Amino acid sequence: MKRREKKRREEKRREKKRKEEKRREKKRKEEKRREKKRKEEKRREKKRKEETRREEMGRVSEEKRSEEKRREEKRREEEIRSKKRKSPKKEDPGARKGRKVAKHSVFSNDLWLRRVEK
Repeated sequence: MKRREKKRREEKRREKKRKEEKRREKKRKEEKRREKKRKEEKRREKKRKEETRREEMGRVSEEKRSEEKRREEKRREEEIRSKKRKSPKKEDPGARKGRKVAKHSVFSNDLWLRRVEK
């Protein structure tokens, strides 16, 4: 009887150990799975941040390019304006700001003087 009891006790102990070992193994697997998931999430987050940074850099460089284009256009316009200012349009003595004053105008000095003289 004692032998049987001992065997049973021994078997129970072994069974408990097996169950405990299974639980531990299960916990390890679960922990590994969680760790793997965490690493994957970190990797994804890092990738998202990198993509966001690249997009921002792309936007910044795009904005710089567009700003550079605007500056270039302004510079060209200013060059054109300065050329127009320097152009010798004032050939006639009655010319003002690049256009002729009407000779029949009331304000024309010659006509005014002629009228006054008469």
